[in-house]
Amino acid sequence: KPYYVRLGDGNRKSTQGCCQNLKVQSGPCMIKGDFFLFNLGGVDLILGVAWLATLGKLKQIGRP
Repeated sequence: KPYYVRLGDGNRKSTQGCCQNLKVQSGPCMIKGDFFLFNLGGVDLILGVAWLATLGKLKQIGRP
């Protein structure tokens, strides 16, 4: 069953599959989760809202 996401530019894209429980390491950071495959051109990886939610409550800086 295809899964759709809405991109920042307003377009919708459907998945080409899912890698479940995949571990991705970038430098000292290890991220484990379900990663959906999309044909987005030159983009290697997008960490979306679901990943951002795993960080918990964030403090906004730079604005009063």
